[in-house]
Amino acid sequence: MSILTQSGRAAIAASIKEQSLHLAWGSGDSSWESNHKVEKVFVKGEIKLDHCPIKDVKVFKGSTVYKPSIDYTVDSNTGMIKLVEKGSITVESTVT
Repeated sequence: MSILTQSGRAAIAASIKEQSLHLAWGSGDSSWESNHKVEKVFVKGEIKLDHCPIKDVKVFKGSTVYKPSIDYTVDSNTGMIKLVEKGSITVESTVT
């Protein structure tokens, strides 16, 4: 264990004082961590989600779970899901 001298403690305090401190106060938005299940149809190979940005998307139909990058791509900023040309989802498919 080390013992700091008065000047050492003062140097640490001065260093901490120079740092920025950012605080956030509030309860946030409850939908940020919520799960939404929607049934949509691929129109011209695309689905536009009703909200964005989005964190994660899982596309499935019945018990079939489709794979991102293989069957579809997602633009999380715009909420747009697009079919991959040689993926296993057909155009005009209804998915959840």
